[in-house]
Amino acid sequence: MKYFKLILIIFIIHSCQGQNEKSILGTTWYEVKKNGNDYYIIDCGYNNESFKIKNDSIYDYGIMEDSSFKIYKIVENKNNLISVYINKDEKYDISWFNKEKSIIKRTGSLDGDLVKYYVNKKNLNKIEVIKGNSENCITFEDEDDYNNLTKKWQGIYYYDPFDSKDSIGSYYIDIDENKTNYGYSGGDGHFLYKSLDLIQNKDTLYIKNSSSILAKLYKKNNQFLVESNLIQDRKSKNNNTSGIFAFKYAKSASEVPDDK
Repeated sequence: MKYFKLILIIFIIHSCQGQNEKSILGTTWYEVKKNGNDYYIIDCGYNNESFKIKNDSIYDYGIMEDSSFKIYKIVENKNNLISVYINKDEKYDISWFNKEKSIIKRTGSLDGDLVKYYVNKKNLNKIEVIKGNSENCITFEDEDDYNNLTKKWQGIYYYDPFDSKDSIGSYYIDIDENKTNYGYSGGDGHFLYKSLDLIQNKDTLYIKNSSSILAKLYKKNNQFLVESNLIQDRKSKNNNTSGIFAFKYAKSASEVPDDK
């Protein structure tokens, strides 16, 4: 039954392709802003929203967080409107808005009934890019805000991805008044991002480089939690599929155990 459902979804995706038009479902779509008959992309220094449908899932790449859903069904309605359901009730409604410029419109309960516009990957470079500002970008206003954030979140947050005590390597976020670094050290897959920016939204700290959000840090039930696509859980007995990891906290490097 599951195999038949996947074949049905692939068939519907291909059946949406007209002889002279591209499939709405067959590529990655990038959000654009609409102003009258003009469309533009706001450059805020990080990746804007996008989505794609691949196999039997829809992937939403947001500014603050990413999400993915298994497709329940796809329905092609009148006026070339395509409804992508993730369950019996929740859906995305997708339709062509401006075929000449390859712009689609997306609405639905999953977007809070907001109207959003997207351009396909092939025509992305044809859309005007304008520099963002504090009114339309998520950012800190000045250096004092950054300093306040480093004082509030100062410390070392670390996570050991291994079950075995003989294995080495740990992920860490190091925040102090001079810098914010995020890396993995002591094992295969070493990486290090230096001098990162910090943004706080409500009780969550977003850690970003010049182009994207690298990690989200927040506290829940007296436990620091980190969400990041860079983390690979190597624990054999307790594989993490949620993408949320419990990090330990130390005020300084001297308080971090030597084996970490």
